[in-house]
Amino acid sequence: MVKQKNYRGKEDVVVGRPDAPRTILLFHGYTGSSGDFGELPEYLAKELDALVLVPLLPGHGKTVKELLPISFEDFLSAADSAVKMCIARGKPYALGGHSFGSYLAVSTATSSNPVAVVLSATPYHLRFRLSFWGAMLFARLRPTWKKYFTKEELRLRQSQFFYTEMPGKALSFVKRGNTMLSKVMASIHCPLLTMHVTSDPLAHADSGTMLTGKSSSTQIQNAVFNENLHGIFSSEARHAAFVTIAREYARAFGIPQKTPEYRVTAVVPVYNEHKRIGKVLEVLTACSLLSEIIVVDDGSSVRLDDILKNFPTVRCIRHEKNKGKAEAMETGVRATEAEFIFFCDGDLENLRPEDVEALIVPVTSGSYRMSIGIRDNPEQRAIFLFALNSGERCLSRADWLSLPAFYKKGFRIEAGLNMQVWLQGGRLFHHRFSYRQTVRERKYGFFAGFKSRIRLSFDVGVAWIYALINGLPHRS
Repeated sequence: MVKQKNYRGKEDVVVGRPDAPRTILLFHGYTGSSGDFGELPEYLAKELDALVLVPLLPGHGKTVKELLPISFEDFLSAADSAVKMCIARGKPYALGGHSFGSYLAVSTATSSNPVAVVLSATPYHLRFRLSFWGAMLFARLRPTWKKYFTKEELRLRQSQFFYTEMPGKALSFVKRGNTMLSKVMASIHCPLLTMHVTSDPLAHADSGTMLTGKSSSTQIQNAVFNENLHGIFSSEARHAAFVTIAREYARAFGIPQKTPEYRVTAVVPVYNEHKRIGKVLEVLTACSLLSEIIVVDDGSSVRLDDILKNFPTVRCIRHEKNKGKAEAMETGVRATEAEFIFFCDGDLENLRPEDVEALIVPVTSGSYRMSIGIRDNPEQRAIFLFALNSGERCLSRADWLSLPAFYKKGFRIEAGLNMQVWLQGGRLFHHRFSYRQTVRERKYGFFAGFKSRIRLSFDVGVAWIYALINGLPHRS
């Protein structure tokens, strides 16, 4: 592997074999450098056998004053030239951009044919202090402004070159870039992955979903990591980000997925879900990260034998009597020795294999203790704490086994798992998806569904109160 030794970010980064069968072109941020992506270029070059390029944008690599005369058009022109070089290689290529670099990636993608586009920390939905009517005028009062960094961010970025000041015209560039995105996103048809953090100081985490909603792509993934740094590749979540990006590019390039070194078992507790479980199993059996799938039939009135004939690799364990969701989950976990467990409800609609993978990777990579899939329904959009009680989650087998038995009853289970992670100082990942759960009132009938919803809310409240009063055992 050839590597131009430069992670200080003062010149182009070139990583990978010169004759690699594919190219990945990444554009860095406005006041960042070619080191913005940290070790991502090396990771992609190794995992995907790709030539990874991060060109240093015009005016970068010296002092912030060198950026002042550079126009928006200068950056677009430089990006176009870089893409033409990729095309000249005659190999399939993918694009990516971080922050301001997202504008360049999208702009060039509309006039070329990349296999996929990855955008991270795109400042599309700016926070109020940067978006109110006088913000841009105020920013131009000075040629440069000091940037704020936490001590942790400075520590994590100590091996990279970056600017401690920002040109006053930076906000006008962002506004112009966002206007451009609104106009051209509909021209993006290739697979599209966006990545943001929950507490980005510049933009809201929903920037990704707002952008992908304007695109014409049919293969969309929006990842949100629980971090507070704009530079996700300098955060504690960077390894999960690396894996997520590599898998997205691998799918787009048609690279077979590697067999993971760890085991992940999907446990699907079901009760009278014979009309919906088939669609869920079609998705789970298509997910390469799952080593095993166990369906726990919690005493359903209609057996699943006829449906399971279509899924010979799926194990089914049946409770002769209904014991409740938590008991069904416990049965599934006890039936496997896998290091990680992925729980999934059996009544989901529009679930995709990439949704499952997006929840597994942050946990198996070691970046997060548990991940939760937030569904796109009115209840979970309105009340975030209800959203965090979602049934789709990935965690270690050890964490499940250490959860006190009190929480493994009724609908307390998800709230108990959440409290265990929070009270023990663990990191929780959550990700909003387009899949939905069948509404209880539609599934069971209005009165039975409403009764079930009341019971769920009561159990969740009991679990929270119990955890706050009694705490949870410390993790060894």
